[in-house]
Amino acid sequence: MAWNDPTLGPRRGGDDGRIRRAFDSLARRLKDGLTPPGVLNPYIGTTAPSDKWVLCYGQTITDAASKYPALWEMVDSAFKSGTSLLVPDLRGRIPVGLDNMGGSDAGRLSVANTPGGTGGAETHTLTAAEMPSHTHTINMYAGYVLGFAAGRGPDSINLSGNPSGTETTSSAGSGSSHNNMPPYVLLNWILKLV
Repeated sequence: MAWNDPTLGPRRGGDDGRIRRAFDSLARRLKDGLTPPGVLNPYIGTTAPSDKWVLCYGQTITDAASKYPALWEMVDSAFKSGTSLLVPDLRGRIPVGLDNMGGSDAGRLSVANTPGGTGGAETHTLTAAEMPSHTHTINMYAGYVLGFAAGRGPDSINLSGNPSGTETTSSAGSGSSHNNMPPYVLLNWILKLV
C-alpha cells in the first residue's frame, strides 16, 4: 500500500504530510517485518528495494555474521566463508527445491541434495542411448537395393550378383547440441538480509 492507494479513500483535512509519513513508516515496518531474513524473491526492479535486500549475483558480503546476525544464524554453511556470506548467483539460473526437503528424498533429482548444489544444462547433445529405439530398413532384391533418397522418393541401385551381409545407411544429423531451456521470463532475484 502507498499513500496514494485508491483503496484508502479520499484524503481528508488535517496535516497530510504528517499522516502520510506515519502511514509510510508503518507500511515499511509491516513489509519488512513480514518477510524473514533469508527469503529469496523474484523482483522486477533493477536495483534492490532497500539496504535490507541485495540482488543475487554471486557476490560476497564481508562481516555478514556481525552485520546480519539473524540471517547468519539460519543460513546453511554452503553459503558461508569465514564470517562472509556467499550470496547465491542466480544470474541465468532457476532455484530448485532440495529433493530431500523435510527429511525424505523424493528421488526427482540426480544431483547431490545439498544447499548450494547445482545441476542441469543450458544445451544438450543426445547420445545414442538417449535416442528412441528405431530401425532403418534396406530392401534388398536380386541385383538391386531399394531405398529412399531425401526429397526424391524411392531410388534403386544396380548391384552385380546377389548381395549378402549388412548394409549401412548414410549418416544423418549434425550431432550438435540443442537448447534445453524451458520458456522463461527474465527477472532479478533479491535476498532479504534483515
